[in-house]
Amino acid sequence: MQELASSQKKILHETPRKQRKEAVPDSKTTDIRTVIGEAMNPEVLICKPAEFQAHHLPPLPERIRKVDQIEAIKAALKGVMINHPPSAAHPRKHEAEAFEFLQKVCRVIGGRRFTTKKRNRHQFRLVPDAKIHSDVNGGNFRIDGLIGEPKSNANAKLHATDIIVPMEFKVERTRPTVRKNRLQVGSSVSHIMNDDVRRNFMLAISIEDDRMTLWYFSRSHSVKSESFDYVKDQDFLIEVLISLMFATDEELGLDPRVQIHLPQEPISTKSKPIKKKGAKIAKKYIYEFPDEVNGSRFFSTTDCISDFRTLAVAGRKTRVFKVIQVEKQGTGWREKEGAEPMVLKDVWLDANARTERQIQNQLFTDIQSFSEKPDWKSDDRLHSFTDPEDADIMQAFEAVLQNGNYKDLFLLIKAESVGHPSKEVMGAARPANPPVFLPKPVTGAGEGMRIPSRQTFQTTNPASNPSNGLTQEDKIEKPEYRKFAPKRRCFLLFADECTPVDYLPTVGDAFTVLSQCIIALRLMFCAGWVHRDISAGNVLALQDANGGWKLKLADLEYAKAFKDGSPPTTDPKTGTPYFMAHEILTRNYIRVGTQDIDEGTLKEARNEARQRIVCPPSEKHPLRHNFQHDLESVFWIALWIVTARIDHPPSRQNANLIFTSTADLHPSTARQSAFVLNIIGTLSECLVEPLLPLAHTLEKVRNDLYRAAFYRGDKLAWQDEKSYSLIHAKMAIRFVLLLEDTRGWGDVPLAPPNSEAPSPAPESAAEAASVLIASRGRADIYKPTKKKGAKISMKYIYEFLDKVDGSRFFFTTHSSISDYRTVAVAGRKTRVFKFIEVEKWGTSWCEKKGTEPMVLKVVWPDTNARTEMQIQDQLFTDIQSFCGKPDRKSYDRLHFFADPEVAGIIQAFKDLLQNKVLGNGHPADPPVFLTKPMTATGDGFQIPSRQTFQVTTPSQDTIKKPDYRKFAPKKRCFHLFAEKCTSVDHLPTVGDAFSVLGQCIIALRLMFCAGWIHRDIAAGNVLALQDANGGWKLKFADLEYAKTFKDGSPPTTDPKTGTPYFMAHEILSCNYIRVGTQSLTSSTVDETFQMYEEPTIDDSSEELESPLQHNFQHDLESVFWIALWIITARIDHTPSIKHAKLIFTSNANLSVSPHRQRAFFGDISKTLCKCLVEPLRPLARALERVRNDLYISAFCRGDKLAWQDETSYSLIHAKMAVRFAFLLKDTRGWGDVPLNLPDSRALPPAPESAAEATSVVSASRGSMESPTICGFKSPAREASNKRS
Repeated sequence: MQELASSQKKILHETPRKQRKEAVPDSKTTDIRTVIGEAMNPEVLICKPAEFQAHHLPPLPERIRKVDQIEAIKAALKGVMINHPPSAAHPRKHEAEAFEFLQKVCRVIGGRRFTTKKRNRHQFRLVPDAKIHSDVNGGNFRIDGLIGEPKSNANAKLHATDIIVPMEFKVERTRPTVRKNRLQVGSSVSHIMNDDVRRNFMLAISIEDDRMTLWYFSRSHSVKSESFDYVKDQDFLIEVLISLMFATDEELGLDPRVQIHLPQEPISTKSKPIKKKGAKIAKKYIYEFPDEVNGSRFFSTTDCISDFRTLAVAGRKTRVFKVIQVEKQGTGWREKEGAEPMVLKDVWLDANARTERQIQNQLFTDIQSFSEKPDWKSDDRLHSFTDPEDADIMQAFEAVLQNGNYKDLFLLIKAESVGHPSKEVMGAARPANPPVFLPKPVTGAGEGMRIPSRQTFQTTNPASNPSNGLTQEDKIEKPEYRKFAPKRRCFLLFADECTPVDYLPTVGDAFTVLSQCIIALRLMFCAGWVHRDISAGNVLALQDANGGWKLKLADLEYAKAFKDGSPPTTDPKTGTPYFMAHEILTRNYIRVGTQDIDEGTLKEARNEARQRIVCPPSEKHPLRHNFQHDLESVFWIALWIVTARIDHPPSRQNANLIFTSTADLHPSTARQSAFVLNIIGTLSECLVEPLLPLAHTLEKVRNDLYRAAFYRGDKLAWQDEKSYSLIHAKMAIRFVLLLEDTRGWGDVPLAPPNSEAPSPAPESAAEAASVLIASRGRADIYKPTKKKGAKISMKYIYEFLDKVDGSRFFFTTHSSISDYRTVAVAGRKTRVFKFIEVEKWGTSWCEKKGTEPMVLKVVWPDTNARTEMQIQDQLFTDIQSFCGKPDRKSYDRLHFFADPEVAGIIQAFKDLLQNKVLGNGHPADPPVFLTKPMTATGDGFQIPSRQTFQVTTPSQDTIKKPDYRKFAPKKRCFHLFAEKCTSVDHLPTVGDAFSVLGQCIIALRLMFCAGWIHRDIAAGNVLALQDANGGWKLKFADLEYAKTFKDGSPPTTDPKTGTPYFMAHEILSCNYIRVGTQSLTSSTVDETFQMYEEPTIDDSSEELESPLQHNFQHDLESVFWIALWIITARIDHTPSIKHAKLIFTSNANLSVSPHRQRAFFGDISKTLCKCLVEPLRPLARALERVRNDLYISAFCRGDKLAWQDETSYSLIHAKMAVRFAFLLKDTRGWGDVPLNLPDSRALPPAPESAAEATSVVSASRGSMESPTICGFKSPAREASNKRS
């Protein structure tokens, strides 16, 4: 167990949370076996068979271990037990026939008698063709055999609750049969434990030929024994069967406190079915609540309120039933006289955790202690409630504190019953490697490939068994597994049958209950407690005699004292991401500490009211759940109610954007924007008309919450309980004032529970959308949005040959990142795939163990052109040569970096050259370049499309004969990349994007010092890789157009592709800004770049000996256009997107639009201030300075005809470095403004293509086509547009 108990390296700031992995709606068990296996892999350990017997099997009778007892049984089995593998005797026979001997063996063993243990009622049965009936939808599986309930008659149906020990058999032992057998066992157990409420754990058996495997499944963890040869080791087989056939029900995993009852008549005449979720269940379960004083009480289930069909077995597994008290009547049960319907909660807790009743009692004790203080009104936690307008609020609060009235705000627990802890993980158990539920083999085509989940286990190359091709589990050196804490089962009994707040009749009813919830949270605040799981399902309401609704706050299992000092646990917990606080969901405080601001440099930032910084959690300031996080959850519930729970399509569409979740609980862009940005505009557009007044109130609440979190972080005051008083007062006042007049909105009805409203249950990981068990309470599903880059149906195997040793490597495509359907055949035809290494397995292909997904780029360059890898190697060689110069600091290209103002920049550049570039006698890979390529976040990404252009200025003469280009031969090239990156305009925030652009300027300076130009700087080529600390590091990609500035090669006539959105102005217009020595004055410059309206481009460049060439500044200018693109087109703000549409347009001949020209020649600060979202307005002036620097530099260089003078580019490099360095010193106010995700509504636009060259995303390989949004078309790559 030392491997399992190894502490994790990362900091645990709070009890980690994860989403439930639940089954797809109405999904058949046989269809989701692989998904179940992937979900269960992290919880399965392995051990030796003898260890399994000692720790997990029921104990043997005391005398059975004597040799004479075993020999006596073996003598009785003479002629019954087989002495050869089933595959040898029954190679083509059915499993039932091959393993029929087991039935005879069990019959002989069952006839034995032991003094210390009695034979149980369970029997061994072969049931390969029996249909299994279940109260849970999807139970279409079958099993080969079982030890379970005997048949009551010949026509009795086999129910899932009859199966005590399921068994799966296979005559042959091969990799496919082992995989299939394991998945059948795991999926069967998963379904049975979802169906049968009695189960604490389950045992199972699987056999392949002569190898038997034992299984143990529990809510804490699961264990698989290594297989053993039962033909040779018959003694061990006999002991296993004796253990099972002489075990008690409790030893076989049945909870003695729960029993099945099949009533002839309904038990309860008073209880009514719950129409909200539950459906009448066929089987009744009798729960026992032991009471040593008054005797046990029994409660029968009448309806199911909540029960989720989970994929994995381990976990909390919570069920909620409507019950009524019953008493014994003969052999049956009857309703106890005078009994009233109640609610029972069945949940699995950590063995060392307090029960919810213990937590509730301690909370009430602390609230009572606070109320008994004579000076409680002057408590620091209530210092913000001293204003006269708070008098009514305090008076009502005082009434709640008197005579224990506060208890009425909570769902009181009437009784509880706690079971015994589950078994601990044995010391010899270890993580399975390879994973127990093996991945599906890869075929050459037609079948998809399953890649096992790598969240909590590692893979190594297993050794092969030469006899049958099977793999055995290898030892993992240092697995990073969590500690599997033992669980115990807890029954909680509640007297009140309540309704969730989002299922109340009207919006007014719901907001009344939310206002009472704020009072309950104030009670917990005064007692020093945090709830930590405020959600729509836990804020319940009970209707009183007058028809009003009263709060019943439930689910205190996560509640704890704010300063209890207990360390966070390592087992993940489930939660409701829809209603989690922003800081909890993003795992970051909005602001951490104060920073010195250079007023002279960043004076535009000092008046920003909403300055903020998002910093990763640290050991010094770990992220903890605080009092405001509970209040913020109330805000999210209110927003959920007015959007998702109203029968109004625009409202629900907005809810679909905000209330989404992923396996890693990462919030959507819309969710982040709904907390950090003003929401009045969005709500005003989507809310039903009577609810429009609520938009202003919710915006005020949001603003209060955001400002409180910001100023608390500024002072590092998260542990100061007094700092939460003001936000409590503001929230109370907001809701009190709102509820003073509910006319117009209070009686707006909420959608009924069976409507098409989204379910608040979170989406689960991997293909597992949340769904209630259909037979126990089905709910409509909120279907998750499909990701771009869907799985491709056809797989391709790519071969790589190592020219050094002749080794061959094979890779199969997994999904398509980029593949465009071109009209013309000739061209570069670039494809990018996500793929993984495979190896030959018989006639098919299997994933190679220990491999990770990679990226493959397939491109057709000219035959005589260097490959991208050759270009990259030469570039690194030239950079290394520059690094080796002893006088590189005095190099002409860096002479403008001698200014003291940029001393820090040049020192950082020096450190980069010394620590990152210099290698051991050979060029090393600079970290800013993508040496092992890219893949985008998710299955695919899209960038603004490329068009074709020529590198020389076209002739204006009339051409009599067609002047065709030379058609150069092509060669096909495969590039393999290992790094998984994200394009700069798809990063989470503007601050992340600008940080990467700052690094991009450093990378271009490296190329500048080495004498190289990139020639294709675009958002899709400036990639980023997230490091261990959560920061983003630049990865430069796509060097296929890069070359030395003075390489002497003549320009080619074949058209090249490029990205017009980010091309430098001179390249796009095919003209230098200024040519020749004209008189230059400040007024001339002002008139040119400030008052510019319709510029007249100087065409004299055609007469020069040197045609227009790409230079160092053109690369830098592309960075400027990317920055402008990010803050306009990539922000969810309609004015910004409209402005981007004017600038970033192109057509077939690549002519420059007037707005694109004005954006480079004229002052852009005023235009940007009008269109940018408010937090980004400080960037308008910063980008105007960058634009001005670029224009003046190009103007002066053209004035001196100095385009070939490399030293003339030093100044603009220095200025760009300084601008970005000062800009990134303080990102408060704009740094955490979120960018739209690739699948959000503000998608990257695509230029209109030429008539004959429309590029379309290839849907057959997984790239999703996107609709036109806000005037922007879906991203598409254009081809064969020529300037001639």
